[in-house]
Amino acid sequence: MNFKRLMVGSLIGAATLTSSAAFAGGSGNVGVTSEYFFRGLAQSGGAAVNGGLDYASDSGFYAGTWASTINFASAEGSGAEVDFYAGFGGEAGSIAYDLGAIYYLYSEEEEADADPDPSNNTFEVYGSLGFGPLTLGLAYSLADYFALTDEEVIYYYADASFPVGEKVSLDLHVGMTSFDDDVALNPTGDLGADPTIDEYVDYSVGLSVSLESGFSPSFALVGTDLDGDDLQAVVSLGYGFDL
Repeated sequence: MNFKRLMVGSLIGAATLTSSAAFAGGSGNVGVTSEYFFRGLAQSGGAAVNGGLDYASDSGFYAGTWASTINFASAEGSGAEVDFYAGFGGEAGSIAYDLGAIYYLYSEEEEADADPDPSNNTFEVYGSLGFGPLTLGLAYSLADYFALTDEEVIYYYADASFPVGEKVSLDLHVGMTSFDDDVALNPTGDLGADPTIDEYVDYSVGLSVSLESGFSPSFALVGTDLDGDDLQAVVSLGYGFDL
């Protein structure tokens, strides 16, 4: 199990920040989804493909990269998000912990000679604690936050995963994005909504299947408390492999 398959590879945008791997060594993942959501906000405007590479050591250190097609942050209206992350995770008694940092890069923004202020490119530090099936965590942006604000932003979340069969899990998520300044945000993640907000809540409930073949199909319902946002269904299929 690797960091990005939990964080974004689940394709419900839950941002579940947990330890990179349950084993030492390298791993990879590829996937496809009917919509890429990040913290409840649509990123791709339709089907998206993604993939990543991870490395984890016995010490608890991990690092990796993950990328997905998107439909914003470029002059053409489409492009890619590429993430780079590293951290340290482990267990202290019955409590799991994870600390790290992640950089979200939107190269098309730079290729189009766009210079938005704030920028889509975003750097965050994060931490989480796990208690059995429950994970509590937060992520903190140090500067620009996805072109929405150049002030600090904190994301708090809680996730829970319960087995409902030999290979099937029920996955629950709730998170809150808290802005230091009011921002104009609609459910697509675009600027220009009215009125402005200083926080919003996202949530999801889903079923995921882990097969011995490495494939992991999943289904989720994703929503936010933003005005005009409807609950949306997401279907995805991932494949993980060792290197």
